[in-house]
Formats: sequence, C-alpha cells, structure tokens
Amino acid sequence: MEVVSAGYTTVIAPETAFVALLFVVVSVPVFVGTVALANRATGDDEVAELR
Repeated sequence: MEVVSAGYTTVIAPETAFVALLFVVVSVPVFVGTVALANRATGDDEVAELR
C-alpha cells in the first residue's frame, strides 16, 4: 500500500519504519554482544590448549 503525502510516495507507513528501525537498533547490538561473549568464552579454552 502506497501513501502519498507532501508530494512524495512512501512504500511503508512511517510508524512501521520507526518500529523496524527500533528493532534493528536493539537486535543488532544484542546479537553482536552474544557473539562476542561466546567468542571470548571459547577463546580462553583455545589459549589453554595452545599452552
């Protein structure tokens, strides 16, 4: 559904875009933090194996 407003056409509603932006802003750092924690936890084991 396209909404024409103020001379330009938007594909999605501004509310939907805002919610999607919030979802990305919250989920990306959580994902990166989870990967970093998992990587740090396994990294200690690898260092011990190398010694």
